[in-house]
Amino acid sequence: MKSRLISLAASAATTLALVTPATSAALTTIAPAGAYLQVVAHQDDDILFMNPDMAHSLEAGRPVTTVYLTAGEGYKAVGGDPHTPPASCRPAQDLGREQYAGCRMLGVRRAWEKMLGYQEGERPSWDVRAVSVTAPGGFARQVEVNTLTRGDRKAGLVFVNLPDWADGNADTKFDPRNDPTGNDASLYHIWAENSTRHTIIPAGGKVTVRQQYNRGDVLALLNGLFRLFQPTVVRTQDPEPDPRYENPDWLHDHSDHVITARLTAAAVQGGGYSSRLQLVHYRNYNTSTSPVNLAAPERDGKRSAFASYVAMDQDIPLDFDTHPGYGAWSKRLYPRFWAGTRWADRNLHGRLQAFAVQSGRLLTWEQDAGGAWQGPHDWGDPGGPLAPGVTTARNADGRLEVFATRLDTFEVVTTYETSKGDWVGHWDGLGNPNGTTPAARNVGQPAAALNQDRRIQIFVRNGGGGVSTAVQLRVNDAFSGWADLGGGPGVQDGLAATTTPEGEIELFAHSVASTGLGSITQWSQLAPNSSRFAAPASLPAWDAAGPPTVATNADGRLSVFYRLADGRDGDHAEEIGHTKQTRVGGSFTRLPPIAGHGGIGPVAVANAPHPRDGVAAVSDPRIVMVVRNRAGGVSMTRQSGAASDVFDTIWADTGGLIADQPAVVSAANGSIAVLAISGDGRLLVKEQTGPGGGLPFTEWRVVGT
Repeated sequence: MKSRLISLAASAATTLALVTPATSAALTTIAPAGAYLQVVAHQDDDILFMNPDMAHSLEAGRPVTTVYLTAGEGYKAVGGDPHTPPASCRPAQDLGREQYAGCRMLGVRRAWEKMLGYQEGERPSWDVRAVSVTAPGGFARQVEVNTLTRGDRKAGLVFVNLPDWADGNADTKFDPRNDPTGNDASLYHIWAENSTRHTIIPAGGKVTVRQQYNRGDVLALLNGLFRLFQPTVVRTQDPEPDPRYENPDWLHDHSDHVITARLTAAAVQGGGYSSRLQLVHYRNYNTSTSPVNLAAPERDGKRSAFASYVAMDQDIPLDFDTHPGYGAWSKRLYPRFWAGTRWADRNLHGRLQAFAVQSGRLLTWEQDAGGAWQGPHDWGDPGGPLAPGVTTARNADGRLEVFATRLDTFEVVTTYETSKGDWVGHWDGLGNPNGTTPAARNVGQPAAALNQDRRIQIFVRNGGGGVSTAVQLRVNDAFSGWADLGGGPGVQDGLAATTTPEGEIELFAHSVASTGLGSITQWSQLAPNSSRFAAPASLPAWDAAGPPTVATNADGRLSVFYRLADGRDGDHAEEIGHTKQTRVGGSFTRLPPIAGHGGIGPVAVANAPHPRDGVAAVSDPRIVMVVRNRAGGVSMTRQSGAASDVFDTIWADTGGLIADQPAVVSAANGSIAVLAISGDGRLLVKEQTGPGGGLPFTEWRVVGT
């Protein structure tokens, strides 16, 4: 591979060619806002696969809107009175497709009433109207929009009413190339072939004219809706379902789910609406094979909202708790791509720098020489949209490097500082461990650690469900090809890697067995700088329900942290698992769980500050732990003392509503900074008032306007 050593000095002339000019961004204490918009295929998809995240957004007073692309009328024939809603949606009866679609719309309203805080029997008055949506180029369509406000909570429902995949009725098809009989998978044909489909009109619907859509029309509609509702976070479904898990469908999930996700991503990345949208994908059917990761209060709230919907959907059993799908999905919430917790670090100047993916592009914020934060700066087009999780590492010469995965090719890519502390104006491709095979689209997001000789080594979950690695051939230089470390087929995305005080790399992953039980798998480098790792082994751990993170204690022992599941050990889903080395370089033991504040996703931890990490020595160095809590905000705690097995029993709930996982990092002086990205895409900063384990933190401050 081409060496980067020669090009570094010369690259300064092109540095920042793709970056917007730096602007001074004062820290403020303004509460960040933001608006949230979901795009899903069917009327129960958001409730099942995106809650309680939606409920958190409502509770925080953010406007929340869902766009339902299909009418959800699959398997129903034309029949009954297509213009009049049925007298009752239950008990089960032979509803025509228009009546069934109308019942599903009614069920959606009932579920959202529950999330807005209305009690059983209360029937608020929705604002229901046909709304014209326009977009550049003369596009114009009508959709039905339902809105309801209660106090500071505002919900919006948008019904497009394209045909469901299982609608075999000939009148929805416009393109004669498509089979007029059988389940037609209309969204798939719209996406893959640019075919055209007619909408249907649900009984009682406000839009009374059937309309036609091809791919360009759907993308134009979504961008028109973005302009109408002004979202800062867009949530949608899984564009690349994991082929290891259930559903024999050729797309490994419901084709309407997959195509909805792909259409939404294309609209976000190519529609020209905003370069600051935060796109969150959620897993769907295959969450049923994952550990239960919602605690009892979250499960109860989600179940209550879904039960209100089910009361109007005759195709779902009222006792859905016993159903292998509905009963499982209502207890779980899994994003398709974790944003991770290693998205901030110190750069060549020794200043903190943070990174986030928005609209598929990389944005960065950086401290200036006086410690004030600047940004964000746009790192330009990486050649294809990036997955949300990026990770950082510092080269042997101190240059900061960022690693990410492209969502079009699932290739690992990197960009890095030059020898002058600027940034090179391009991205380097590091390839895909599965090449161009179908398995390549199941490659995960990178983790990184340093060898003893300071060569960066990166790790990804590969397409076979194991782990692959690549390493710099020389310090500060290009990378090798990929090597398979095994560990499959149960490895989940979200790896954690670190270097021990002895100079050996330790790697940890969340693995899920076919039974749905989660564990933590460990790989240990056999010697410093070695290309060989011991065979993967199971770490002594509680039932894990999320990616691990690892931190080094003041005495050099490693601690591994992970969310706990409602599993064979009992319902610990609000707690944090803690597995710690018994001595430096020794074996691990499972410690009692750490009481927590609920929530999902990886736990952000910072090493106890120590000179071996390139920071100043501090008194009473402690590990700091930060999580996204059950309300979608940030909670934090820290060790009760240096190298202690115990963490403070009183967590600090710092409030707010963040878009994804927080990060925590040590500044050069050994003080700790906690970082998060707000719902409107701004950087949130909470800094320790000085170096030292027990010192307090500032309030949250917001970078930019």
